[in-house]
Amino acid sequence: MCYQDQSSTQHQNCSGSYRESLHRRAKRRKIDDLIHSEDCLTVDGEAFCDALRCIYFLAKNETPHTTNFVPLHSLCVQLGNTTLPRLLLEGKNRTYPSEQTMKEMMEAIGSAIEEFLLKNICASPFYSIILDESTDLSTVKQLGLVVQYLDMETATAETKYLKLIDLSPAVHATADVIVKAVTAYLEEKASPAPGLQKLIGAASDGASVMVGRDNGVIVQLKIKVPGLIATHCSAHRLALAASDAAHTTPWFARFERILNQVYSFFSRSAVHTAELVEIQRMMDHPKLKLKKPSETRWLSLENAVSALRCCYRPVKAVLENEAAEGDATALGLHTQLKKPEFIVNIHFLCDVLDTVGSLSKAFQSNQVNLLGIENLVKEKLSVLEELQNDIYCGGYMLTVIKNYPEELAAVKETNFDTKAACYIKELISSIRNRFPNIRLITLLGHLHPKHVAEATPAIIFELASSLSLNGPNLWNEFMSYKSFALSLKPMSLHQSVLEMWHPDRRDTMVAAYPLISQLLAQVIVLPASSAEVERVFSTINRTKTPLRNHLTTMMLDNLIRISMDGPECCEWDPVPAAL
Repeated sequence: MCYQDQSSTQHQNCSGSYRESLHRRAKRRKIDDLIHSEDCLTVDGEAFCDALRCIYFLAKNETPHTTNFVPLHSLCVQLGNTTLPRLLLEGKNRTYPSEQTMKEMMEAIGSAIEEFLLKNICASPFYSIILDESTDLSTVKQLGLVVQYLDMETATAETKYLKLIDLSPAVHATADVIVKAVTAYLEEKASPAPGLQKLIGAASDGASVMVGRDNGVIVQLKIKVPGLIATHCSAHRLALAASDAAHTTPWFARFERILNQVYSFFSRSAVHTAELVEIQRMMDHPKLKLKKPSETRWLSLENAVSALRCCYRPVKAVLENEAAEGDATALGLHTQLKKPEFIVNIHFLCDVLDTVGSLSKAFQSNQVNLLGIENLVKEKLSVLEELQNDIYCGGYMLTVIKNYPEELAAVKETNFDTKAACYIKELISSIRNRFPNIRLITLLGHLHPKHVAEATPAIIFELASSLSLNGPNLWNEFMSYKSFALSLKPMSLHQSVLEMWHPDRRDTMVAAYPLISQLLAQVIVLPASSAEVERVFSTINRTKTPLRNHLTTMMLDNLIRISMDGPECCEWDPVPAAL
């Protein structure tokens, strides 16, 4: 017996996955004891599942569970639930819904959802990760991990929250610390563990710790996973391109300062805000609020410009009233807003930023893939080029021609046309610099059903060389695939992957096109942006509030998983969590 204990101890010390399995087993044993222990509880499975539903409802709706579980429990009983009253301890001077019990139920729910996700990842032929780091309000350094994989049941790419990893034990969250934490989870701590063999891509926001060319996270991951494809978040690159163009245009910087000053004038005064609301009512104007422009938020500048354009007349009226009462700040802002140049600029920027904003929104969608980025950028660049050639062809500038002819005539005398065209030129140049043609992505694009006819032997052999594949084998397979792809109706890349990986045809298609099917699966699981991991941090900010600042990383991980990955309350099955 001593020998067995010693061997178990040695095995536990050397195996992270063993420790994790012990933790899961002990947690399940505690839950099982709550249900089946005859000497302390009168709990049955149905009652316990209803209690899990209450906890799940609170977590799904991002409501504090420790303070709201008992009131929700009581409400359910009052509404006629007949099972929850059975959750009572007999002969004990304590109640069932203790904080420890709620914690164990939350962990059981989170573990069940995580296990289901990990099984899907393991079943996928490939997967990619999206990672970013952040610090919450308790100054705890955390790494958000999101996964993109091919769902074998639907043959579609799924983007799901995977894990929140605590980096606070390390003094500094260096690239070495991040890589060690990520690989430890993927290879050991996760159960079942996806491993690194199927990992083909990694995306980040382009921070130096992530993409440093000497010792960044991506560089170290490429050493562990040769052939790993790294992507820089497309939405972040677009924001940087817009910022680059703004910094090289003096008049734009002046306009942005005025925009910030107008926002501050109203946001810092309840009196000014109330006056704006009243004037909007008197003018029969929609009740709208001004937005704060920010370089760190992808769509904030577009939203701020659009909001001020919509509220222009009420805002101008408030500033005029305050200036008449001796407010020097209001006088200065009113002077700037009534200038013809400001009126024309705000409409011109609405046309430009509307185009950039729609591109950013497309990048933040989980439906876009790397092959789709190139086409989206080309489409929006063509729109910007049209605006550069004729700045008055945009929808908002057409309203200037109709509603502000005098202001427009005055602005034209100040060489506005040239300055506006130069700004668009800088913006187009910045976008092209931030989105260079990636040769591998261009080569993979020839697998798209719309472009297979354009592929030549040289292109396919170059693709094979880039991915360390056998060139002749890939070309021979491609010729057969080309005939198949041309016989299909015009479809998107996702539709072609669905056609090939559909459960009813998967075995036949993968056997017929072993290399092409693998390449198509790789393409759609490569992440185009890191928007989903930013949503993880937004969820953290909504969940870990000043009143809940003692939430541990483990509990926060479970809460985020339920909120982001869990099904709707009416569709969730509590049985896997209760087992």
